[in-house]
Amino acid sequence: LGMDKGMIERAHRITYKEDKVYEVPVFKREEQNELVDGAMKEEHEQKLQNIKELKKVEAVAEKQKKKPSFNIGDCVYISTMGRTGIVCETENSRGEVTVMVMKKKFKVNHKRLSLYVEGKELYPEDYDFDIVFESKENRKKDKTMNKRHVEGMTIEE
Repeated sequence: LGMDKGMIERAHRITYKEDKVYEVPVFKREEQNELVDGAMKEEHEQKLQNIKELKKVEAVAEKQKKKPSFNIGDCVYISTMGRTGIVCETENSRGEVTVMVMKKKFKVNHKRLSLYVEGKELYPEDYDFDIVFESKENRKKDKTMNKRHVEGMTIEE
């Protein structure tokens, strides 16, 4: 590794409570020539290239695994608030997820969230999330407006 042999000997002495002399290996000229041989050198470089490509692919795959995507209805823990909330809007282009905590909606960066309980476990498949995310007045106005036109009635968010 190119470390000073005195430092390695001291570390060995401290760790194992015994003295040991480490020799710097000296390669013979013939061994060096064999390593430099053209065919072996090309094969070695090819293997190194394959290893580098594999590491890049693994890094991309690991990055994709780490980034959890939160779905509407998931219960998440917000680390900055120390509370749990329900996801009401998925992640936007800035990486912010809209989370409802105690009837208030907050935009929180996805890095500050961790999945607490999936929405699939909390709600049935055909569950209407308007019951959770919309106020009672807004749901009543929406129902009335779907039946007939009411002059001057608006739904506020």
